[in-house]
Amino acid sequence: MSISFGAGVVKLLFGRIVTQLVNFITTPIISRLFRPEYFGVRQIFISISSITVSVSSLRYELSIPLGKDKKDAISSFILSISLTFIFSILSFILVFLFNDKAGGWFNTPELSFFLWVLPLSIFIGGVGNALRYYASRIGKFGSIAISDFVSISFGFLINVSWVFILKASSVGLFTGYIVGLLLGFILLFILLTREILTDIKESKTNLRSIYSIAKEFKKFPIFDTWSTLMNTLSIQLPVFILGSFYTNEIIGYYSQGQKLIALPISMLSGSISQVFFPLAAKEYNEKSDISGIVKSTFKRLCQIGIFPIITISILGAPIFSFFLGQRWREAGVFAQILSVSILFEFMCSPLSSVYDIFQRQGTSMAFNVGAIVFRSFGLFIGVKLGNPKIALIGYSLMSSAFYISVLIWVLYNSSVSLRYAIKIFCKYLLSAFLIFPAFIFSYYIANMIFVVVFLVLGYIAYILILYFTDPFIHRFVSQKLGIKKGL
Repeated sequence: MSISFGAGVVKLLFGRIVTQLVNFITTPIISRLFRPEYFGVRQIFISISSITVSVSSLRYELSIPLGKDKKDAISSFILSISLTFIFSILSFILVFLFNDKAGGWFNTPELSFFLWVLPLSIFIGGVGNALRYYASRIGKFGSIAISDFVSISFGFLINVSWVFILKASSVGLFTGYIVGLLLGFILLFILLTREILTDIKESKTNLRSIYSIAKEFKKFPIFDTWSTLMNTLSIQLPVFILGSFYTNEIIGYYSQGQKLIALPISMLSGSISQVFFPLAAKEYNEKSDISGIVKSTFKRLCQIGIFPIITISILGAPIFSFFLGQRWREAGVFAQILSVSILFEFMCSPLSSVYDIFQRQGTSMAFNVGAIVFRSFGLFIGVKLGNPKIALIGYSLMSSAFYISVLIWVLYNSSVSLRYAIKIFCKYLLSAFLIFPAFIFSYYIANMIFVVVFLVLGYIAYILILYFTDPFIHRFVSQKLGIKKGL
């Protein structure tokens, strides 16, 4: 199981790494072409869209990997996209009624215009989620990675073209985002169409089987939908609260700071989740024991997440200033503040699907109720003190406490020792000492060339340590490179 899990993760991660390489190269360009307030306007729309997309199919997309056979999976898929379509129609009605008022709520008149695209965004996001879970079930991880690559690449091309043909504006930044999203969705749909149509024909799915799936997995709309809604809302709270009390520029700093560490991390986390969920569900159905795959996944999460996030927590401000331009230094400070909570979110996100495997959606909802209460408390304390940084510190601390609690619950209920988890976490946390020389140069010499050189050396050292100390990584890399034992 560990080999198939590891191979699946590495295959999907390779595509995601290429995608993030494109993101890494293009972000400094886009950040210099568009002002922070433009990013703030776009982020408000993305936050609204994220919340609505997360519940657009009443979470029935999660039942796709849980289906016992092809007929169950297809029934779940059809049910998910049907509900998403209905949700998109309802959102159009709401936009028609309230879009003029929405701009005033966030002191952003442009938002009223952007909201007309919300129904399309919901449809793309909801159906896209169903496609991704179906791709995971049938092992088409490469299709997911290609779709992400196309989305980011074409979004960048449109943004740059807009600036040179017209001029930099929030409309241009928004257009690049939505068109890139649409093209990635269309490509994923094309890549999976043949398999899906074949499965629909062979499974002979009908309304009765779809109703049966809706009834069998009724806990998803009853519990998980509300749980996800509250969790997503609590994650997006800084955008809404900062948008209500401060300027779009502050939201722009927050969005870039959060995006540049959360987006790559969430894509990596999503890659692991796409592999973990179907395999863990299969293990549970066959053996009623997922302790092995939970331990393996937790270890991989520590290996992948701790080192880069600790880098940001220590060197966020100088790194952002160097790569994005001096005006984005404040975004780097925001990233440093958020880094701790993003680390625990990264480690928690894939493993939280254990709720659905164990059919414990009620527990998930209880956790998320607590999360939104405590996150709101942390943010409002900072707002009352009149400082967005203090608000984000409170938010980050409360978020970290929430994710740690979820991790403890998941490990305990998966029969994984908490001592084991702490040992693994501390082992890879110690690797942060490899960043110490870069920190010294940034603090005392302030020469970013030396900082980058020592950072690169630190990462090379860390990769070599993983290669020589982890048997699976050593075996996998050796096989791919054709390195024979003993040479």
